[in-house]
Amino acid sequence: MKGWSDAIERLVKRRLQNYAAPAPDDWDLLEQKLVRAQRWYQAWMAGGLSCVLVLFSITAGFSPAAPKPGEALRTPPVVKVEPPRLRSWRALPARRQTPPPPIAPGRPPQSSGPEKVSALTVASWQPLRPAREEPRVKALPFLAPGPEPVLPENEHLAYVSPYQHKRRWSYEVSINPNFTFRKFTIEPGMENRMHQEFVDAVRYGEKTGFSLNLGLEVSRRIGRITYLHTGLNYITNNFRTDFDFTHFRDAQLDKPSGEIVRYTLKDRPVRVAFTNANQFHYLQVPLSISYEPWINDQVRFNMEAGFSYLRFLGAEGITLDHRTLEEVTLSSRSYRQHMASVNLRLGFQYFVNEQVNIGLEPSLQYFTNTIYSDQYPFDMVPYSVGLAVNLKVKLRP
Repeated sequence: MKGWSDAIERLVKRRLQNYAAPAPDDWDLLEQKLVRAQRWYQAWMAGGLSCVLVLFSITAGFSPAAPKPGEALRTPPVVKVEPPRLRSWRALPARRQTPPPPIAPGRPPQSSGPEKVSALTVASWQPLRPAREEPRVKALPFLAPGPEPVLPENEHLAYVSPYQHKRRWSYEVSINPNFTFRKFTIEPGMENRMHQEFVDAVRYGEKTGFSLNLGLEVSRRIGRITYLHTGLNYITNNFRTDFDFTHFRDAQLDKPSGEIVRYTLKDRPVRVAFTNANQFHYLQVPLSISYEPWINDQVRFNMEAGFSYLRFLGAEGITLDHRTLEEVTLSSRSYRQHMASVNLRLGFQYFVNEQVNIGLEPSLQYFTNTIYSDQYPFDMVPYSVGLAVNLKVKLRP
């Protein structure tokens, strides 16, 4: 052991260089510790190996005995489990049939033997083939599908009431009253061509009115509950005028340009006050499309949109001149002869019977241009809006 100590001492001295070496007694203590630790390690290894051997011997005792030389291995018999036989519907194979001889045209079939041959031709004869076998798995009672519900015919289509017109073409006489309004605007740059009192009088003096539309409506059913409408209507727009103001100045006009250059006060102011009902008459040719689903047998919802052509027929009433504030008749003014309008309607219809129905429909009819010609410096666009109550009578059911 002295040789090992000298070798370790030389190694430590070479590594530590300037440090002092341990005392000789310390090396003996270190050696004893190393030997004791080695002995503990060997004891642990021996104990672990012995435990492994004990466990191996115990498990080997429970293992099946090895077969003797010349003895075959015994294997347990295999039990074959067959699945339950499923029900299947199989068509019985058809008997083979031989085609009958061809039959000449015009001759009755002749029998051969005790059985008579049916009148079949070669072209119509087809051999019977066995039906294709398709296995059917019997499902559990709680998973078995129930019978499929039998849907009535045209269940996916929209409901149609018995009161709906049976023919594709229908003809109706309609009476449609509603409220009318007018939108008064001044052309840009034309303010000097009108008297200022005229502008205020028209804006506050001409109020809403009442209209009555009478006509013949022709409808064509293009879908189950979709219709195309046209016809001929006579429209009367009524506007109530209620003027009440003081005319205290006159306008001085420039004849070449037609503009008002100045105002001069009147010696005696004049009060202008009158009330009148002005009427405008048109001939309307509408064209619209509507979707009319049924809520129940007698109530129907109506959604209608379209446009119409309007032909001006005439005007009756009294109004004011836009420059002098004098009373003038409506028939003396110049109007547009051809106009157009946009029509919208949304509401309900109640069918009393197959021929008479009453409608409660919020409607809108808006003219696309003014009723006066271009020589006037202002625009007057009428429109009707409100809750229309109409009565329709079919000419034939």
